[in-house]
Amino acid sequence: MKEETRDLVYKIVIGIVSAVVGGVGGFAGGKYRIKSQVNSQISQVVNVGETDYVGAVDYIINQNTEYKAEIESLKSENEKLEDKNKELSAEIDKYKKESTSTSASEKNTSSTNGSNVNTAGKKKLFELQPLIGKLYDFAQETIGEKKDNIGNLYPNGYILYANEYTAKSITYALEEKYKTLSGEIALDSENNSLRDGIWFEFYTNGEMIGSTDHLYAGVRPISFEIDVSGVNDLEIQAKITGTTIGSVLTNGFYVE
Repeated sequence: MKEETRDLVYKIVIGIVSAVVGGVGGFAGGKYRIKSQVNSQISQVVNVGETDYVGAVDYIINQNTEYKAEIESLKSENEKLEDKNKELSAEIDKYKKESTSTSASEKNTSSTNGSNVNTAGKKKLFELQPLIGKLYDFAQETIGEKKDNIGNLYPNGYILYANEYTAKSITYALEEKYKTLSGEIALDSENNSLRDGIWFEFYTNGEMIGSTDHLYAGVRPISFEIDVSGVNDLEIQAKITGTTIGSVLTNGFYVE
């Protein structure tokens, strides 16, 4: 049987071989049907003798078996490639997280912002969800080159306002998860002639548990650390005396 005849018979017979092999009428009962169908479809293309049909069917069955084995092999290879792809994706995600974490740590500890607070392993309080109040009413992210009274920049920090007539406060649910609250505050350069103090007080259940030192003209940036062990709800109040409004700069308050 010629190769081109086999290829053509394969294309046509493959759709009906399953009926024969599957037992619909058996091979003997389906032989005439195969012959009729094949003859009607290829008689105008190529002449195939009757003796070629059994060989053609065997050829197709063998080819089909080989293709099935090849498909199973390809499936197995594909599964291995998919598993490898998942491993590589996991590695990429891991490196991305490590890179982001390193970048954030470097940003927080950069000397360009003037902060002396070690932020390694700490969490930014202002990135938590406030329990009471809105962050933008209490602290706003700095825009442009905000400077304190000794020239330090706060490109990724916050500006906090204290108002003599309107209480500035915000409350966070710490849920007893943290032991200390720390940070550094500095007088905004726009307020470097301020003679009255600006400071922050910290409360839980209406009881003050700590406060910062006062900022006013001539006072350099000050650091603070408050014990918040066992604190569920932490309220922070911005305070000012004798002046309508004042502002301070910070890179953030941190809990750990």
